[in-house]
Amino acid sequence: MFRDLGLDDAKAAAEREGKLLFIHTTAVWCPPCKKMERETYRDADLQTYFEQNLVAIKIDVDDQPRDSRSLGVSSIPTMIAMADGTRLDDHTGFIGASDLMSWLQGVEQRAERSGLISAADATATATDSSGLPMDDVAGRMAHAAKLAADGNARDAASTYASLWTDMPEVDRNLSAYRLTVLASSMGDLAQTDPSARASFQSIFDSVDSQVRSRPDWDTYGEWLALNARVLEDDDAINTWVSEFAGSSRGLATIRRRHAVL
Repeated sequence: MFRDLGLDDAKAAAEREGKLLFIHTTAVWCPPCKKMERETYRDADLQTYFEQNLVAIKIDVDDQPRDSRSLGVSSIPTMIAMADGTRLDDHTGFIGASDLMSWLQGVEQRAERSGLISAADATATATDSSGLPMDDVAGRMAHAAKLAADGNARDAASTYASLWTDMPEVDRNLSAYRLTVLASSMGDLAQTDPSARASFQSIFDSVDSQVRSRPDWDTYGEWLALNARVLEDDDAINTWVSEFAGSSRGLATIRRRHAVL
């Protein structure tokens, strides 16, 4: 979600990729900054939006005083949106995921109208937070596994979450891979890191809401995979099977998704 880049390198990357540059200024002692880490930046939809549309970095005002001074930061957290070297807008203070996305989308539209970025260019060069092409599923999976092995559970979880979200758009033929291999990798990480589990729980909560309001084959498959392989909630699975086994549609669903179980 956030790239490990300095300010100058981030500006160059944003210009090269035709994307907005998003700068989050922070400090270890900042309570609203910590709240954004816990809440805002764990939103799966926001993570996907960042990876597809932004070059995002963090600047610690204590560790990077020169950069923070050059940006004129006087309060934190301050979020700054830039395009092609032009500062477009700022927001200071805590902001939730949906409001942050709405703000950024508005800035992005203004930048496109001004010719500072191109929507076509952004789509053509879409990359994830590690700089890998969005359609390089194997590379992104390997990168996430390495992050997990190196103890960087937060970034590994973010990479897995974005894969879960955008894989259907990358290649519909990867559905079975997503529900088995990807889900199992997410489950391995969730069993060892509570923050990763919380991130994946938010994905499940969204799918669970869809199942209850407008169920379909694909959503049932996601629900089962997230329960069986990621969260390993056997009670929920058993309850689901008991409820559905009494109907012909339920039995057909169970047979169709038996590989997930």
